[in-house]
Amino acid sequence: MRVAPLDEGGPSEEEVSHGCNKTDTPVVDDLLYNLRLAPLSFQDLREFMMREQSEENVDFWQDAENFRQTFMYSRAPKLVRGDISLSDSKQARIEIVEKYLAINAPSEVNIPGDMRLETLNKLESEDLTLFDAPQSEVKFLIELDVFPRFLEYAIRQNITVAQSFLRIRIGAILLILSVVFALVVIILEESGVLETPYVRIGDFVFILGAVSYYFSGKTKV
Repeated sequence: MRVAPLDEGGPSEEEVSHGCNKTDTPVVDDLLYNLRLAPLSFQDLREFMMREQSEENVDFWQDAENFRQTFMYSRAPKLVRGDISLSDSKQARIEIVEKYLAINAPSEVNIPGDMRLETLNKLESEDLTLFDAPQSEVKFLIELDVFPRFLEYAIRQNITVAQSFLRIRIGAILLILSVVFALVVIILEESGVLETPYVRIGDFVFILGAVSYYFSGKTKV
């Protein structure tokens, strides 16, 4: 089973500020580290995995990454937050193992048996890298299996990043046009040039289109 290497300390501060991926299509790190703006986020991916009853994988990745950044790379930007108490490294190791990696754990993740055994054997040691291999394995499974389906679902919902921002921009432009149109109608009516009230229907259409496009761009997965 392939295990992808972990980057030391996660994305850099520059990547946090500007985003790792410069293309319109997000990659898995964009969501895991919440480097992308709405509508696609870590929570969107988790909710999708909840529908597939596999959210334990992304929860484990989050808690393992939080552990790694806290105890191994304390100077790295804290990009994720988990549910595990991180006041003590030993207690955090025990909590993560009992929740995800122990046999019949309540949120047991699907990793190879030899990898699980090796991780369990490291529990009593001071080895802070004990979660590196299973975390990489789980991330690889998410990237290979779940993430493509998640993107297909997002595309079907018309909420990719590029589409979302385009819809929001169109909605804002239509709203501005509706205000300008309304002002022109009022001026023409007061000057006596325009006497029919039916022209106001056009302004209503502009407003309806603006609201529709804007909020369709804000739609969450």
